[in-house]
Amino acid sequence: MRIAALIAIAILLAGCAVAEKIAARNEYEKSAENYRQCMTANPNAPKQCEALRLAMEQVERKRDSINTDLNVEPGTPPPDYAHPR
Repeated sequence: MRIAALIAIAILLAGCAVAEKIAARNEYEKSAENYRQCMTANPNAPKQCEALRLAMEQVERKRDSINTDLNVEPGTPPPDYAHPR
């Protein structure tokens, strides 16, 4: 019963991370599109798009920092706190 509860909690938490990752990916795509449009509109003056590039890179770092991996090791028994080692 305890293992099933832990697995259910892990799946719920992973679901939150996946939703957060999707939102971050969508935010990055919008930011990248804004930067591309600026560069298209200002091909001879890329410095005008510098703020958009920096914002895009910040959103990209945020997106890449979200971990969606499940680190479950099903063969590991729970710790036995009743017996000192």
